Amino acid sequence: KDYYVYLCDDGSASGLLLISLNSTAPSGYNANNSRKIGGFHFGRKRNSFTPSDITNNVVVPNSVWDLVHRPRCSPEGMVYIGSGVWVDIYLVSVNEAITFTAGNGSPLLSGTGKSTYNSTPLTGTEGLNGYNFIELAYRSGKRLLTYAEWLRAAYGSPQGNSSDNINAWTATTNTQRQTTGYVERAISLMNVIDCVGNVWEWLDEFSIRQDSTSWAWRNPMSGQGVGQLYLPNDYGLVQLICGGHWHFGAYAGSRAAYLCSCPWGVNPNIGSRFACDSL
Repeated sequence: KDYYVYLCDDGSASGLLLISLNSTAPSGYNANNSRKIGGFHFGRKRNSFTPSDITNNVVVPNSVWDLVHRPRCSPEGMVYIGSGVWVDIYLVSVNEAITFTAGNGSPLLSGTGKSTYNSTPLTGTEGLNGYNFIELAYRSGKRLLTYAEWLRAAYGSPQGNSSDNINAWTATTNTQRQTTGYVERAISLMNVIDCVGNVWEWLDEFSIRQDSTSWAWRNPMSGQGVGQLYLPNDYGLVQLICGGHWHFGAYAGSRAAYLCSCPWGVNPNIGSRFACDSL
């Protein structure tokens, strides 16, 4: 849960500090006699590299924000990982309903995302591709992570197992995504959850497959009115995904990367999480 800290006018000289789950004003107060001055996320944190060394039901220390130390976007469900970067604790899920200009994978018409516990992560199941997640992040006041930022956010997350879901949602017998935060140990030393397993994460990094030299104009997004790509083959442009997905087993980990996914591909096992720069 996200809590908010308010300075309230209770008639005293110094005022009264109150903590509330209400995002607008604490109970008994309103915008005229209270001011939101900070907040924090209450949940889970990792204490060491030992996979089981987790503490639940605590203030997540690097989620604490105030009027100066905070992201430019709304700070709910985010942690600070250093170098002026805040990252979503959870994989992005739907906030405002998502609609497309044409069909699945076409540019977005509407929609925003959020970072919350026990939510279904958005993926290609909802019709989203890599381009769409870039749009969705922008609509949410955020952006995608770079690979370097993702490595920092995922640092200390236990590697997945092939035979069980103890460290992450990665058992090879899994058949679908899981709700965010379901596996207790799937948390990094930055207190970012589900970096390993559950669903892959689109990043803001691109590359070119150089296994062909037949350069030509390609039209993989035909009918969407977004132009064409000059590439060495039909699948020449790839967008980096990281972490692993629900049945990726021991391949999944805090440095796992896959460079074979085209940004226009709509894949049910690829989602994302967002980042935001400091105020």
